[in-house]
Amino acid sequence: MLSPEIFNFPAPESLFQVEKFEGKVPLNNQNINNFHYNHLVTIIIPDSAKLEQLNEKVTQDCSYYKILGLKLEDLVSLKFICGFIRSGKLSLLSIDRRIDCDTCFGLDPYGQLLVTVDKETYQSLGLEGSISHFTRKLKNHFTITVDLADEKLIKNTSRLSKLKTCLGRLEKCSVIVTWKPPNEDICPSSIAKYFSDLGYVVKQCTPNFRRHTVYSKVPDFDLGSIDVTNAKEFAEWLGFVSIDGDFQEDPSGYLSSYVVPSATGVAKKIDCLQWRGFFTATDIKEMIEQIIKTTNLANLPWISIYIQGFSDSPVSWTNEEQHYYTNGDNGYIIIFNKENGLFCIQKCSRKRYKDVNKYK
Repeated sequence: MLSPEIFNFPAPESLFQVEKFEGKVPLNNQNINNFHYNHLVTIIIPDSAKLEQLNEKVTQDCSYYKILGLKLEDLVSLKFICGFIRSGKLSLLSIDRRIDCDTCFGLDPYGQLLVTVDKETYQSLGLEGSISHFTRKLKNHFTITVDLADEKLIKNTSRLSKLKTCLGRLEKCSVIVTWKPPNEDICPSSIAKYFSDLGYVVKQCTPNFRRHTVYSKVPDFDLGSIDVTNAKEFAEWLGFVSIDGDFQEDPSGYLSSYVVPSATGVAKKIDCLQWRGFFTATDIKEMIEQIIKTTNLANLPWISIYIQGFSDSPVSWTNEEQHYYTNGDNGYIIIFNKENGLFCIQKCSRKRYKDVNKYK
């Protein structure tokens, strides 16, 4: 039996925002700095720009570590807090989890530990938290935030011991972690040695690289005077390039086809470079600087960089909850040339959804 009127359910709302800037890319922009858990980086460049050195630099500088079966209580120790959380910038994220039904957690570079749990787990922990924004009526999902960089927490040994005991009740979970030391004299692999000394299996990971080339007409637009509608159409075209879509204009045999909007001239060669891994905001800024250094912006009409987060991270921007009732498609695009640029930000709606159980 078919579920009643499923076809009438509205699609999740999505927000598309455009922010313009002039001159150099503002690396201190909040869209970059507040997006901590970056998973996919896609660079699209026209006219056969040469970026042979970029992949080598990204592979070397953006390595991270996978820790199998981590006990969350091991993050709450004076040695770890003082040596890694309060010194340098550490980012940690649970993996192989489902944000809508599993316990997920993340630790951002500022020492904020955020844990999302179901109702039963929350009641057994003994930690103070809040009801998830998306389950206000059902009250079946909770978020717990702990500032591990708080000096008051470090000085209060009884509170630290209680926190460690409570977190010890959570199941083990594999994580990915990266650490930026406070100075160049310290090796970033110190974080791997720390967990290895605790008896954990630690694996070094490097970003997975993929490159392809397409030939397509480029939509007509001017970065200096582009509006939201043009920016959305151009972002859609960039998305089609990134998935290596078929730009053939003959739609025979297809139920649907894509036509480049308002494009003139002949087809051009477009290079697309993609990395999948675990990138911090610092990694993203270093990649942008490297792109500017290795390309001649004066000869390029534009360069685009698309950043996509993890779909099952507990937060998207800063401490904004991940939208697990939708599709977690939070991300942003930077399109720029020598004189102008813009940020295209894609966010899910914060709309609260009704109890799906009543439709069963």
